[in-house]
Amino acid sequence: MTRHAIPLAALLAVGALCPAAGSAAPKSILTRDPYLGVSCPLANSTACDRVGLAVWLRQPARSVEATIGARHFSLNDPNWSGPAHKGLRRMFAGFLQPAGLRRGPLHVPIKWTGSPPVATSVRLVVTYADGTRRAVGTSVGLSAGWG
Repeated sequence: MTRHAIPLAALLAVGALCPAAGSAAPKSILTRDPYLGVSCPLANSTACDRVGLAVWLRQPARSVEATIGARHFSLNDPNWSGPAHKGLRRMFAGFLQPAGLRRGPLHVPIKWTGSPPVATSVRLVVTYADGTRRAVGTSVGLSAGWG
């Protein structure tokens, strides 16, 4: 964990946002580490305060909600998420703005190329076809670019 990371315990304490979701280990839900990247139109700039988050699931799901710090958002971008089959997909992506890049949970300078490294805790709530919801918390490194 870097000095810029939010403690996972603090993030999981936000469980009140989704009390019905059962907790799970990341490897039981995700096929690979999530990708979190700065998504501003100007390269190496964090001025737009926007990030993209992508996750890859072991089982198809209806939806994925994410929380970074106290910021909650849906991973439902139709252009970046994987193809849906009968309303279910395995890859979800979405964007958070404002993300707290400069004055929030991520604390990066306005011009940032990925150094020093920044990581944060991300909480995911996955809703499956039968309505079952599973929550997972994991640490994710921030990348300097998206897409």
